[in-house]
Amino acid sequence: MAVYLQTLSEIQSLLSIMPCFVDISSCVFLDSAQRSDDVSRYSYLSADPFLIIQSKGDQISITRNGVVDNISGNPWEILNQLLSEYHDDFFEENKPFTGGAIGYWSYDLGRMVEKLPVIALDDYDYSEMWVGFYDWVLIQDHHDDLIRLSTTTSNPLINHYERQEWVMDRIQKFNINLINSSASKNLNKTFKSNFSIDDYVSTIKKVKDYLHAGDIYQANISQRFTTSYEGDSWELYLKLRYTNPAPFSAYLNLPDLCILSASPELFLSLNANYVETRPIKGTRPTNEDPVLDKKLAIELMNSEKDRAENVMIVDLMRSDLGKVCEIGSVVVTDLWKLERHPTVWHLVSIIQGELKEQYGPVDLLQQCFPGGSITGAPKIRAMEIIEELEPVRRGVYSGSIGYIGFNGSMCTSIAIRTMTLANKQLFFHGGGGIVVDSDPLSEYQETMDKTKGLMSALGGNL
Repeated sequence: MAVYLQTLSEIQSLLSIMPCFVDISSCVFLDSAQRSDDVSRYSYLSADPFLIIQSKGDQISITRNGVVDNISGNPWEILNQLLSEYHDDFFEENKPFTGGAIGYWSYDLGRMVEKLPVIALDDYDYSEMWVGFYDWVLIQDHHDDLIRLSTTTSNPLINHYERQEWVMDRIQKFNINLINSSASKNLNKTFKSNFSIDDYVSTIKKVKDYLHAGDIYQANISQRFTTSYEGDSWELYLKLRYTNPAPFSAYLNLPDLCILSASPELFLSLNANYVETRPIKGTRPTNEDPVLDKKLAIELMNSEKDRAENVMIVDLMRSDLGKVCEIGSVVVTDLWKLERHPTVWHLVSIIQGELKEQYGPVDLLQQCFPGGSITGAPKIRAMEIIEELEPVRRGVYSGSIGYIGFNGSMCTSIAIRTMTLANKQLFFHGGGGIVVDSDPLSEYQETMDKTKGLMSALGGNL
């Protein structure tokens, strides 16, 4: 359990002390860079996990206090088993995460949920799932403007008081200086897409053939952008945070890759047995001209096409939640809510449910994985079409990033507006939902609108 909670009044921001932890093994920062309501109330910082589980297909590696064990199995089941070993029954409703699992679940982990064809090129070297178990966490409460340190008794080899001293010692020895992200130099990067405009338009037309044939109602098609990058990943994250702040931002500096996310989308939260998901579907660009900006927002709100797309995904997510939630508990509490983000307007819906007693957070995540807003509907057929038409595997993009507490709480995002950096190559995607009346060129432009903030952070161009 979380046995210690200390207020650190001398620290103004987790962002200011991040540099003293960023080089420690598997440093993670779940960052509410854009705050709106309770789902983005807290930010979390931790490092040096005592257990790491990572997988590719059915090959799983478990590193526990430095000892590596390689096994075969279903990574979802193994993760569930490991979390049960450290489960903490103590739970306070609507309280922050105080220790547990933090990591990512890539889109391709969906192959361990559903049987899918193998067509797209798998050119990623990193794991499909990477999750670390963390016995300390710095918590920033943005409502109360407080930072607290929590440690747990979960790691039997390290005394939690020693952990407290270790964390505090690093903070006190570090000269706290908040780096001004806006001053980061322009990198002038050039990006290479795996689609030309003509190829993307042609692919959208193929999707529309499937739509007219009645195979699907909607499919999400993305293009991947690539560039070389040898700079400092933390500096780049600060730049991304400045150009594209988001409620579910994240910086995960892991051994094999670094993830820099500016996600606006909540995938799943679990608080006690109350579940919430907030799928996004429907997009317009923002504009610096307030008159034009308002016009674009009204256009989105009144768009029958975008509303229809949103409802399709709402129905899909209701169905997914129905697999693990109490009968009759799944309800849509908000439909077509308009949200403004730095580069785009979005339509967001909110769905809530009550998790059945026999299920836990991993069951919930697995049964809803991957999120319907980035696949299409019906989900399995849409994923088959994605595998056929997208040239490469998605990797982290459109998977999920977040935490699962030792007490059973959970909060995960959809990994969109997300960069992955591995082997000096940086990748990110932009995608959109395709329906019968989609205009191919407009859909292409939407992918560019969605990645505008990421390109801006890199100072890049096509």
